Amino acid sequence: MAGHRIFEKLSTLSTSSSFCDHQHQIVKRNIQNILTLQNSGNKGMQYATLDEVTAAINKMKNGKSPDELNLMSEHLKCGGQIVPIILKALFDRVLQERDVPEIFQSGIITPIHKSHGKPLQDPNSYRRITVCSIMGKVFETIHMSKISPDLDRLQNKLQRGFTKRVSPTNAALLLTEALADAKDRKKKVFVAFIDASKAFDVVWHDSLMLKLFQSGVKDEDWFVVYKWYQQMRSKVKWDGHFSRAFDEQQGVRQGGILSTLYNILKSKQIWASVLERHIAHQHAQMILY
Repeated sequence: MAGHRIFEKLSTLSTSSSFCDHQHQIVKRNIQNILTLQNSGNKGMQYATLDEVTAAINKMKNGKSPDELNLMSEHLKCGGQIVPIILKALFDRVLQERDVPEIFQSGIITPIHKSHGKPLQDPNSYRRITVCSIMGKVFETIHMSKISPDLDRLQNKLQRGFTKRVSPTNAALLLTEALADAKDRKKKVFVAFIDASKAFDVVWHDSLMLKLFQSGVKDEDWFVVYKWYQQMRSKVKWDGHFSRAFDEQQGVRQGGILSTLYNILKSKQIWASVLERHIAHQHAQMILY
């Protein structure tokens, strides 16, 4: 399975000529300061109610690939009343001990061909989709519901992608109307579509954790996410065979619930930069979505 090496390489932390070593040191130092300030786990803290666990289980989609333990959402849904009780006890323990089970951090990468005429023999023609632990996804769903209010209040109102109850179609309508208006008035209009190459795959974990903390997620809620990303491991599945497991030192998983953190936090940073430079949607000849 030589093809797995490209995914392993993408998961290996690396720097480039454009990488600022000074900024790197600042972020590392800030993370260490945050860790120093964290108190020990609260032994009496409960992570979730039985109703919250049950609701999270019911949110899981059916018919998906089994995880590393060959478990699917159907197993949890049809397992009876004991399943939420056991998962609640497990989740409470995770929060109290501030430690994440290895199986939650383990994933199976399935390469999905991007089509559009891309060569089948080229590993770069494949998108990595990670099948995560179904128990871990239930945990992630509950955790996201707890920290989402801190993130939602910071999200720019112009952000359309990866936002609940908001459709990117609204942005498409604004764009097409702007183009139609420019055409009617015989005005020039410039539209830029930007797609960052392998954006999910090369996210720097420490930077993501610092942005999460600065967004208002603190204490156990922050520490659990930090621990989750510290020891993630994956293996590649191809034609029924598995590669050796490797550490995921960078990147966020396409397929993981917590991966939406990256989209929320990164979009917030981009919009802040755009508006700071006075490049906004109200400008006559430029629209940015």
